[in-house]
Amino acid sequence: MSSLVANHSKSINAKDISFTNILVVGGSYAGISFLKGIVNQVRKENKRKLDSKLNNKKLLITMVEPRCGLLNIIGLPRSILDVEFAKSQFLSFRKINLMFDNIYNKYGCYMNNQKPVDSFKHQESSLTLNHIQGKVIHLDNKSAEYVLDENGPKKKIYFDYVVLATGRDRNSPITPKANTGPMFVKEMSDFNKTIEKYNIISIIGGGAVGVEIAANIKKYFPKKNVNIIHPHYSLPPEPLSCEFKDSAYRSLVDAGINVILGTRILRECDNGNLETNNGEIITSEFNFWSYIVNTGTLFGVSCRVSRVYGFMGVYCRFGKCLGCRKSWIWLSLD
Repeated sequence: MSSLVANHSKSINAKDISFTNILVVGGSYAGISFLKGIVNQVRKENKRKLDSKLNNKKLLITMVEPRCGLLNIIGLPRSILDVEFAKSQFLSFRKINLMFDNIYNKYGCYMNNQKPVDSFKHQESSLTLNHIQGKVIHLDNKSAEYVLDENGPKKKIYFDYVVLATGRDRNSPITPKANTGPMFVKEMSDFNKTIEKYNIISIIGGGAVGVEIAANIKKYFPKKNVNIIHPHYSLPPEPLSCEFKDSAYRSLVDAGINVILGTRILRECDNGNLETNNGEIITSEFNFWSYIVNTGTLFGVSCRVSRVYGFMGVYCRFGKCLGCRKSWIWLSLD
């Protein structure tokens, strides 16, 4: 890893302008789309030879992402209840045709990781893709600190430009702790077995994810009593038409789900029951809190962050140094 840090250190040396270092934090939809877009752009520009600067400008792109593949987060509400389906939802980067020159994790470094001939991977020596299987814990205007293991030592990486594609997190297992395919399937299987143990299950939070989880539990376990509890008087809270929300409510009720609106949960009792803001007790045995734990970065940022549109989008100004026609690139994180 020391060699990687040493190489990154060159990028902040004003006398060394032979390459540009780009750090990508997060490897889900936005991060992967960015990597593929950049590689395709480099290939296209090199092929057309529209900008001779690319021949002299080396790119070193490093993605920091703890998972060793792409997890289809859209399929998670079903994955927690359908283990066979879950097996198809974690795809190795190789399967999505994304190959890295070097992979760094807590076990060491894997060089030139199996690049197939038919891969979208670049063939130009001017571009290097690295994957650090870790987590960023702090960011400033020129460097980031990260760890390869939760209890491991802090390491530093330097960059010229950074793409924050961190997305958002929910409670496990909707945001799984697993970093590999087999670990992911086991986590989904374990949650499924937990659901099987209880007869009365409550979903706290009637957003799109909560609604889907409640509906799937009733679908896969029709004999169980399912509650969905929401603080507002309609669901889901997303900006949707009243007709859609009414339809969603009727569908849940028709499926036999107990929909409790205008109710907030104050605390979860030791026996699983739920105390509400109305002073009532909702009988329950197992509860799943369906809400966003955090949105955006999970780490300290000791620099000014500009041109960030909420938490769902981020601008990254480096297009000109790549010879791209547009000097700004926008990533949608949701």
